[in-house]
Amino acid sequence: MAGTKNLFYIYFPKTSVDGNASITAEDFRGQFADHFEMGMMDYNGSVETAVDLVGVELFDPQPMMERREELLRWPLFKYERTARRSRQGRVDYFLSCRNQEFYFF
Repeated sequence: MAGTKNLFYIYFPKTSVDGNASITAEDFRGQFADHFEMGMMDYNGSVETAVDLVGVELFDPQPMMERREELLRWPLFKYERTARRSRQGRVDYFLSCRNQEFYFF
């Protein structure tokens, strides 16, 4: 958690053919900056002041599917524009994940 307000969510890229997922420092910091740009009143703190506690969860595409039209109206944020050409491309990338095929007890 960074700061005292809402949590930051950092997304790892989809897994490679061999099943690995990794994130670069640039991508981590870029996503962090985009969270702040997305809602300046909702987030505070920085990477440097974040606590050393991390939660990991598998991305659930269902909420994104349900809110697709709303999400398409948002602009791309500064860092997102370096990786995607449109909001549609970002949504398509996330919705192409196959996480709904995994089951855990």
